[in-house]
Amino acid sequence: MNVKMRPLFILLILIVLLLLPALQVGAKAVKTPFTGSETFVEDISLGRESFPDKNLYHIRDGVSLFKVTASDPRVSGEDLITFNANFKLVDPPVYAHGPMWGEFTISNPDGTWEGTWTGTRDKNGFAYISYVGDGHGAYRGMQIRIRFERLTPDSTQPETMRGYIIERVD
Repeated sequence: MNVKMRPLFILLILIVLLLLPALQVGAKAVKTPFTGSETFVEDISLGRESFPDKNLYHIRDGVSLFKVTASDPRVSGEDLITFNANFKLVDPPVYAHGPMWGEFTISNPDGTWEGTWTGTRDKNGFAYISYVGDGHGAYRGMQIRIRFERLTPDSTQPETMRGYIIERVD
C-alpha cells in the first residue's frame, strides 16, 4: 500500500467502525401520544423545610401523592413523587415561586413508570413540569415523556398533561 494512502485508509476504517453500531440498530420507535390530568391527593411528608433567609423557602425530600387520569390507560394510576424546591416567598395569591425537581413513580395494576422530573413555579404561581421515565412490569422497555401545566396559583387545582410513550418495534 502506498505510504501516502495509508492514513486515509485508516481514517476510512475508523469512520466505518464508528458508524457500524448505528447501522446495526434496526429497531424503530413508535410514539403513542396521550393527554390527561393530574390531581393532588395528599402530602405524605413535608420533608425537610428551611428558610435560608426571610424570603427563601427550601424543601428537600417531600413526598406527595397524585391521581393521574390519562387517555392511555397505561399512564393512569397513582403518582407518588419526591419533591424538592428552592422557592422565593412572595405575596398571596402566589405565595412562592422558583425551581422544583424530584423523582416519580406512576403505578397501576399492569406496571409502573419511574423517573425524574423538573419544573418551575413562575411568578404568577403557574406550574410547568416535565417527566422523563422508564417502564417496568408490562411497560418494561418503554419510555415515557410527560409535560404538566397548571395555569393557576392554587396548587390544589388539577394540572393538565400531554405526553407520549416510546415503544421499540423490531
